This record gives sequence, C-alpha cells and structure tokens, in this order.
Amino acid sequence: MFFDSEVLMSIAEFVPCAACSEMFKKAEERLLQLECECDALRNDAYFDHLTGVPGRRALYNEMNRCINKGSKSKRPLSLVLIDLDNFKSTNTTFGHLGGDLLLKQFTEIVTDSCRSGDFFARLGGDEFAIILHDMDEKNALQYAERLRVEIEKTLFLDLLPIARNQEKRRVHATASFGVGERMQDEGVDAFLHRVDIALFNAKSAGGNHVMQV
Repeated sequence: MFFDSEVLMSIAEFVPCAACSEMFKKAEERLLQLECECDALRNDAYFDHLTGVPGRRALYNEMNRCINKGSKSKRPLSLVLIDLDNFKSTNTTFGHLGGDLLLKQFTEIVTDSCRSGDFFARLGGDEFAIILHDMDEKNALQYAERLRVEIEKTLFLDLLPIARNQEKRRVHATASFGVGERMQDEGVDAFLHRVDIALFNAKSAGGNHVMQV
C-alpha cells in the first residue's frame, strides 16, 4: 500500500519528531521514485521505442476516442494504413541497424506530412497507421497519394551495408497504402480490418500503390 503526502503528514502527528522526519523523508523519496517508474511504464506502453511515435495500443485508444466523438458530431474520420515495400530485403542487405535507420527516416517524412490534429502510429514491424480527423475518403486518398510520391522520390541516406565495404549508401524505398473512411456505426476492429484489405490489395498489385476499400 502506498500513501500520499497528506496521509504521511497525519501519521507524523503520532510519531516522535526525529523519527518522523526521517521516515517522512524516505517515504517521500520512495513515492517520487514509484511515480517516475509508473510514468516510464506508461510511456513504454504508449510510444514505440524505436521511432518515438505512438504504438498499437495508443492507436486503438485514439480510434475508440475518435469513434465515440464522431458518433455524436457525425464528422468524417479516415484511416490510412502504410506498409513499406520489400522491407525484409532492406534488413538482409543493410542489417537490422540499417533497417532501423530506414524506419526512423520514413517516420520523419510521414510525421512532417501530418496535420496538427492527425494521429500517426506504428502498428509494428514496417506497418504504420494515420488517423485523419475531419477528412473524407476522397481527400484521404489524395493525401495518401501525395505521401506515396514523396516517399518514392526520397533518397534515404547513410544506410550501411553488411557486405565487403562500409560505404555510405543512398537507397530508394516505396510504400503501399490502404485508405478508408469510417462507415456509420462501424467499430474499431471492423474499420481496421476493412482498410487492411485495401492495404493487402495494394501490396498484391506489386506495391507502391494507394488502394481504397
């Protein structure tokens, strides 16, 4: 059981002054330590360690919040799912450190493309998601296409190959996109599954495509 400062002060009334002061000091230090540990655990659960953006659990929480809010306001809500194409070959060629660097650089590009109210998260591996508030499917498709082109033309810098030389390399990367607007009364899992089908279709078409549901 943990006590806050008010409880500790009330206990102090019944303890000799010198002993109370030392006990109170140690208890406060321990309480502060526990609070810091709890904050660290919350951050680990919320943010993706590698990229620094929110993770899967945070995305689900945000989608639930948006759906509850949207059910009242009737404003549009769109979702973009993104998967980097041929990411396994990047890991094979450049090693996991190179793959991690590519993910970080990719994250920076997507973050820069987002509006202030959008929610960008990493689902895991090379799959990401963007919640687009107050945006219908038509505009979400246009946004995804602009982002696809931006990624395609970007030279990702300083990826180090495992092989014989350690020259800095510049490589191109592409991504596939699934896009959809939430339908009325559609829950989080159904919405995600529907947009994931669009992403699967984009990958099946050879990658570097934007597909809608």
